Amino acid sequence: MPKLSKNSLEKRFACQHCGKSCRTRQGLSGHIQFKHGAGKESPQINHSYVLSKGKYWEKVGKAAGLPMSEIRAKQHIMVEWFDVQAFCNFFKIKLSNSDFKNYLIASLAHMHASEHLKEQLINSLKQFHQEWMEDESG
Repeated sequence: MPKLSKNSLEKRFACQHCGKSCRTRQGLSGHIQFKHGAGKESPQINHSYVLSKGKYWEKVGKAAGLPMSEIRAKQHIMVEWFDVQAFCNFFKIKLSNSDFKNYLIASLAHMHASEHLKEQLINSLKQFHQEWMEDESG
């Protein structure tokens, strides 16, 4: 292991959570991981919280002028979280707020991709119908 210089030994890195200082960045990283993150169980997102947010989302979405289909799709994403939780509980997999965040991000990306594909399909069908009508009349 390399020896630390005098300046390195005097320099300290303070924890943003508790203020404890560590000699190295790696030491600080380990401290944060083990004292403030790893090993601490995050509470699971409960059903009433998600349902209340789903109802509130409808009001926010309407006020923002979003189409009802988008509002309902996002509410559906929230409700589907219960299925994810149940499936993970079946396998005794503990979930955290970070898992919920990742689920929301992935679900929203999937929703937008599906919406884009639907729009492409509708436009293709409209074009096909228009060309077919022109062939029939001409």
